[in-house]
Amino acid sequence: MKTALGLSYLDSEREIPRLAPLFPHFDYVIGVDGRYEGYDVDHDFSIDNSEDLLRKYPNVILDRYTGWQVLKRQRYLDIAGELKCDFLIVVDTDEYLHPEYTDFPLFWRNLEKYSRKYPDRLFRMKLFIPKHWRKAHNKCWSNRFKTITRIHKDPGTMRYCAQCHWMWCPKDKTDAQIMIEQHEIFKAKHIIEGVRLMTDSKLRDAAKLDTRDKWAWWQMHEERRRQYYIWCEQNKVKHYPISRKWEYDKKGMPIHPKIQNV
Repeated sequence: MKTALGLSYLDSEREIPRLAPLFPHFDYVIGVDGRYEGYDVDHDFSIDNSEDLLRKYPNVILDRYTGWQVLKRQRYLDIAGELKCDFLIVVDTDEYLHPEYTDFPLFWRNLEKYSRKYPDRLFRMKLFIPKHWRKAHNKCWSNRFKTITRIHKDPGTMRYCAQCHWMWCPKDKTDAQIMIEQHEIFKAKHIIEGVRLMTDSKLRDAAKLDTRDKWAWWQMHEERRRQYYIWCEQNKVKHYPISRKWEYDKKGMPIHPKIQNV
C-alpha cells in the first residue's frame, strides 16, 4: 500500500514543525505552496521559511500553485495519482497528531480492511475541536471530536467538483454532469480509527486569523456564485450576470439577480 499526505500551505513555518510527526508514516508528503484566490496578502507564495523546513524531510515533494482553492487542492490529488498512491490523506496546517491516538499500524490495518470490504472512495477521520480554536464561520461544536472527510482512495482518479472544496467526483465527469445530471458524487460513510487529529489557533497571530476569516466568508459565497453560473449555463438562462461582483444580504446569502429562461 502506497500512501501520501497532502498539505496546502502559505507562510506556515510556525505550524510545520508541529505537523512533522505525521510525515514519517507516509511514503510521500505533497506540499503545495501558494495563495488562495481571494486571500488578501501581497504575495502569491510563501515568503517565510516554510519551503526550507519542508525540504528537510526526504519524503516531501514540493509544488507551487496560486489560484482558486479547489484547483490548488487538486494538485495533491493529481500528484498522488502520478506517484501511483493508493491513498491520500489531507491535513490543514493548523492540525496535528492527537497525542492519545497515534497507532498507525492499527490505522493502516483498519483502512485496508474497510477499503476491501466497501466500495467507498472516501473515508473519515476524527478531529478534536477545542474551545480555543477560532472558527472561520464553521458550524461545529467545541471541546469534542468531529468526523471529517480526509482519506481519498485512488486519488489520481478523482477531483474536487461543483466548484466546491468539500465535494469529489470521478475525474472524467464535468461539473455540469454532477450538478445537473446528478452523476456520481463520492461520499464518506466510514470512520477509520487508530489515528486522530487535533487543531487549534495558537500558532496564528491575530492579523493572520482576521485575513483567514475574511477569506473564508468570501470563499463560501464565491463557491455558491460559481455553482449558480453553472446552473445558468446548463439551463440556458438569458441575461444572467457575467460580472464577478456578487451582492449578499445581511445573513451573508447571495442575492440572486432576476433571471429569464429562454
